[in-house]
Amino acid sequence: MMIDFTGCKVILGRAYNGANGCKIAVEYDGEVYMLKFPPSAEGKSTALSYTNSCISEHIASSIFNMLGIKAQDTMLGTYNLGGKTRIICACKDFTANGKRLFDFCSIKNTILDSDSNGSGTELEDILDTIDKQRYVSPKLLR
Repeated sequence: MMIDFTGCKVILGRAYNGANGCKIAVEYDGEVYMLKFPPSAEGKSTALSYTNSCISEHIASSIFNMLGIKAQDTMLGTYNLGGKTRIICACKDFTANGKRLFDFCSIKNTILDSDSNGSGTELEDILDTIDKQRYVSPKLLR
């Protein structure tokens, strides 16, 4: 049985970035969770198959945790949005004690003077992106 997060208190002022889908923060059972909604399938061909990134994230996190590789704690659930019930992934918020989570996509999007515009995948490019970004002090990221 999946948990219905629809009635949970929404926590305003928490922003979660990332590439896919919408995200909101809610309080469930005294803890803060980020609800990840699947990206819209509008304009995408779904004739062959459809992968819900929320389900994939939950499965991957569960496998990593079972193998002893610490990953985020997740639960599958539902959320009614605009009269439509969606399957979502609830990720326990691990940014306690005044810490903030910065996703790499937001950091790399602030690069103005890099050979790879922050998009390089080699370690040297990634470190260059961290040093040259204008989103947060590089000292906080290390």
